[in-house]
Amino acid sequence: MMAAMVSAAPRNVGGEILVPPSGQVKLKDKTTPVIEQVAKEQLDPEARPLVFTRGRADLSLLKLLLSSRGASIWTDEEHDRTNVKMTRPAHDKWGISKIVLVFCDDFLKRVYTFPWYHEPEWKEALQPVLDVLGIPEEKMVRCLLASMPPGCVIPVHHDTGHWVQHTHRVHVAVVTDVSEVDFLVGPDPKHMRKVMFDEGRVVEFNNQAKHAVTNRWSRNRVHLILDYVDEYPLDFVRLAPGSKLVQTRRSIDVEGLVTRQGPDPAFVVLGGQKCGTTLLYECLNQHPLVARGRRRETHFFDWAWPAKGESLTVDQLRESYMAFFYAEELKSHPSIVTGESTPSYLLRGDLVIPRLKNVAGKTRLLVMLRDPVKRAYSHYHMAVDPEGTPAQLRSRGGGGWTSKTFEQVVEEERAVLEKAGVGPATSPGDFARDYLSTRPNGYGGHSLLGRGLYALQLQPWLEAFGRDQIKVLFLEEVVKSEDSLQEAMDGVFEHVGLPPSPVEDKAPKNHRDYPPMDEGVRRRLRDFYAPYDAALRQLLRRDSLPW
Repeated sequence: MMAAMVSAAPRNVGGEILVPPSGQVKLKDKTTPVIEQVAKEQLDPEARPLVFTRGRADLSLLKLLLSSRGASIWTDEEHDRTNVKMTRPAHDKWGISKIVLVFCDDFLKRVYTFPWYHEPEWKEALQPVLDVLGIPEEKMVRCLLASMPPGCVIPVHHDTGHWVQHTHRVHVAVVTDVSEVDFLVGPDPKHMRKVMFDEGRVVEFNNQAKHAVTNRWSRNRVHLILDYVDEYPLDFVRLAPGSKLVQTRRSIDVEGLVTRQGPDPAFVVLGGQKCGTTLLYECLNQHPLVARGRRRETHFFDWAWPAKGESLTVDQLRESYMAFFYAEELKSHPSIVTGESTPSYLLRGDLVIPRLKNVAGKTRLLVMLRDPVKRAYSHYHMAVDPEGTPAQLRSRGGGGWTSKTFEQVVEEERAVLEKAGVGPATSPGDFARDYLSTRPNGYGGHSLLGRGLYALQLQPWLEAFGRDQIKVLFLEEVVKSEDSLQEAMDGVFEHVGLPPSPVEDKAPKNHRDYPPMDEGVRRRLRDFYAPYDAALRQLLRRDSLPW
């Protein structure tokens, strides 16, 4: 088994050992993976060693401490009893034992200091390394020792997570044999160099670069892993012995210690229908700290409102609402948030606003808008599409449109609006009383033109919740480019109370192909919506709209 593992190890290109020059990694060289920087010719030549010597540290006290504590110091049982047991999935899979002293979650939301870290013996043993780095202990966000067994191979990889670009990664070999342990670093898997990593050498390397380790030695190789920040707001939490951690890949919480700080759910996408809300919801759910609900569209505040909802207590309503989410899991993972997207909420503010304000009044709200002419055409083709699950077909409704052309439906909808007295001077209150109250509540195939009267729908939401609680986006601006989508989502994450995170899947959602709209119908619709668009510009205090 050992031979097989070692044979699969990455190779040292050129055979020479790289002695890390003096220096340190600049955080500006860690903003993206090195392999991408090289491909785009963005890597600073001064950063190309990727690994630097920060100095040498006297490890005699650390070695003495490790030897005096015996083999049990590496066991989960001992940590569970006198320190805190922590899971590191990859290292655990490779059989690497650990002693965790300080650790942060992937987004640097909290830094946990473990019980052993506060023992004078450990602080004294670690101080020579901090002296070499020239940093106070308050800048450490991770500090642990790892014991790598004989034959173990850590494959080529680079570190990921928000924390990587904000921290300096330092390794110090405590027990090793340079001739038998290979620590390789390189810009890509084909150009890896073995690094001189002898005992006591304090090495900083760019962990956005590819790196790998192979232990061909007959003994365990022990090294110290330390990460520190230059400047970053840190929230420290001191753990008690035996504390129970609740972990996901990117989050760390403590049973009974940290409670949820934000609302549940954290966000609700209100609409509008056929305005890119599915894309917005899916991008939100790519964030590592977001957990999907049981369904995307709960319709709790419109179609699924309890029959006797107005007579139920707030607690009863909240319990019914949270049944659409994984409430128990959220309780044990306070760092994780959830949300929903029901695009009909925006239209039916007359129903939804008082209900939502009563049940989840602090939830962050999101609205995505789109050219109302294109929205109407997309809405029509969704409603008449015969493809889909029975549930999808029921929710679309169709409104009797399947036997009618788009132009016919447009004219019928204009007549409905005229009969209700809806015009550019209509107030949101009159719009709700004379038009919305006549709309069906149970499917989406209606209000083809009414859904594009954005200002009449949005104004009551802004009045009820305030501008700070509602973020309005425009589909045309979001999908202009991959960069614009990421920029928009950075703003959405901030609005919801989440740290930045890359969005990997930027593909359109719920896309349909259909023939071009008749130009005559398009012009009539453009003229129809013009005064309503002007009202939207004024409401949102914008000079123009992106259509």
